[in-house]
Amino acid sequence: MFHRAVQLVSSGSAGARKAASRVTSSLLASTLLLVATMPAYASDTWPEAVNARYKLKFQGIEVGKLDFHSQTSPQGYTINGGAQLSVLLGLFKIKTAGNATGAIAGGGAAAAPQPKTYAFDWQGGKKHGAIKLGFEGGAAKHISVDPPPSPSPETIPLLDKHKANVVDPISAIMVLTRNDGKPCDKRVPVFDGKHRFDVVFSFKRQQPIKPAGGSKAASGEVGIVCAVTYVPIAGHKQKAETEAFAKNRDMEVLLRRLPGSDMMVPHTVTIPTAWGTATMVSDQIDVTSSKAGQIALRD
Repeated sequence: MFHRAVQLVSSGSAGARKAASRVTSSLLASTLLLVATMPAYASDTWPEAVNARYKLKFQGIEVGKLDFHSQTSPQGYTINGGAQLSVLLGLFKIKTAGNATGAIAGGGAAAAPQPKTYAFDWQGGKKHGAIKLGFEGGAAKHISVDPPPSPSPETIPLLDKHKANVVDPISAIMVLTRNDGKPCDKRVPVFDGKHRFDVVFSFKRQQPIKPAGGSKAASGEVGIVCAVTYVPIAGHKQKAETEAFAKNRDMEVLLRRLPGSDMMVPHTVTIPTAWGTATMVSDQIDVTSSKAGQIALRD
């Protein structure tokens, strides 16, 4: 998603395009990282339903929102999400929408998602595009990308092996909900239709929760900070932007425990860049769990 940003910004002066591309790139990267960690884990199973909204900010200024909805049952899962971004005082606007479906194999801590379908649509200015994937046996077998990527000698070739034993960016949510007690010890293999990459999470520190919206945090409430690393494997272009993103060791996700449960959800996602800091901050989260019942978190 972050590579898409440069292609989306197509109008205005060269300087404006470059600035908007950088801002949008950082924010879409934040969206990807949030999608890969929502929710972090549950005590016994995946939540039956999650409805959440996050605010998108750049340099502390709100520039968009992300909505997320999921339904999970023993038969499988359905996840829908969408983001809206407006940068440079509304000069550039971008909308994205995605959904994924799949089955769940195994049970308990060994439960794992088996993606079936994935779709992602985007629109920015006069440009738009869509990606659709169909999975069989853990591999992406049916791939539709519109518009198709332009051939380039800078692109690392995508081989069949890069499309096997992977999940789509939205089903990556399910990978990270396993009950292994290690929310920050994850490496998720992702294929989005154009790029094959890993998202790696590792424990960084504990940190007090300070709700951004003025609500009162529980006394002594402490969250878990995961360091996040992007590892490009194939389909990407060997450019300075990709290399810089892969070398960024300051990307973080702060996980917060939902009241009255063992579930943790992302409170903030932070991506410092040379152009400024992109963040995503939780606004409202509603979770329905078989054990904890209905849980609401407001910021």
